[in-house]
Amino acid sequence: MSAIGGKALGFEYIHSYMIQAILIFLRTSNAL
Repeated sequence: MSAIGGKALGFEYIHSYMIQAILIFLRTSNAL
């Protein structure tokens, strides 16, 4: 159970990190 929870938590962390990276990329692109 803990292993599945850890995988889900890691996925959520990576997903949120990817969203932040995309937002930053879009901001820098608009700045250019």
